[in-house]
Amino acid sequence: MAWAPKRWTDAHKSAVAKRLKKLSWGPVHCFEHLGQTLLLSPRAIPKEQLAKEVANMGWPGLATEINNLGHAWVDVSPALEEEEHERNELVHTGTLGEAGEGGTKVPWSATHLEMLRRLGVDIDIGEDECSGRAEPALRVVTKA
Repeated sequence: MAWAPKRWTDAHKSAVAKRLKKLSWGPVHCFEHLGQTLLLSPRAIPKEQLAKEVANMGWPGLATEINNLGHAWVDVSPALEEEEHERNELVHTGTLGEAGEGGTKVPWSATHLEMLRRLGVDIDIGEDECSGRAEPALRVVTKA
């Protein structure tokens, strides 16, 4: 899960999507907020592989955070006044089609599926493998 940098061109986004498809990390859900795009893949990706791939895709800071902490903090709800939240909610805009739907090669992530559910997107994974606890630990921070 990461925010796509504003500097990314359509060609760069397309190249990232093609790499995600090759890795079977789809589906990649897109959310829009104040002109920014949040990308979320609900797959359980090994940390070492994730750090290497996101660095190559154009997220060097994210790769460093994953290498240093073993995870990354992603702010999905900026601090806004209450009336701003009503006008500027995080909106699910679908999936990144070029990234594909993934496959059984990479298991689902219980934490990321729960995050999607909390953002209003339910995914039926059927009998596919799912990694993580049935009730994953999500850290929710309230900003003052």
